[in-house]
Amino acid sequence: YAARDALRRICLIQGQEAQAEEWGKKAKAVALALRNGLWDEARGACFDRDKKGRVVDVLCHNTLRCMYWGSISPDMADRFVREHLVNPREFWTEMPLPSVAVNDPAFRNAPENNWSGQSEGLTYQRAILALENYGYDTLVTRLGQRLIRAIVENGYRFPQQYDPFTGRAS
Repeated sequence: YAARDALRRICLIQGQEAQAEEWGKKAKAVALALRNGLWDEARGACFDRDKKGRVVDVLCHNTLRCMYWGSISPDMADRFVREHLVNPREFWTEMPLPSVAVNDPAFRNAPENNWSGQSEGLTYQRAILALENYGYDTLVTRLGQRLIRAIVENGYRFPQQYDPFTGRAS
């Protein structure tokens, strides 16, 4: 999606309206495929699929990744943020943004870097643009405050990941 949308914008800058329109249609087709293939309307989040096309029933932060690329609609982003991202039982923990919702059976609070649950620095980096893309600037500030606090409390270290319950560096 993002590559096609970038090509659309480049074409607009170059005054190539017809090509821009074509790339815009291609970007929208990817967004529609994402909505139809990965979005679960009942649960308000995107879910991966395995190599056989089966839904991987793990509530992880990938909807936030889609927000980073701008590939989901505002209504999808709003649902995910409202129902999951700011939910303290899922992603808005003491150190927010665990890679897997803390109430999901697949969550593991493992200190080694394996994306099994702990809050990752890379997710914080992506969250800035993801949230700004959909008008959640106040959440960026709140996340920044939590991150600065964790950095200070961990002796000014900026590790790969943090324990989502304590904010302790791993």
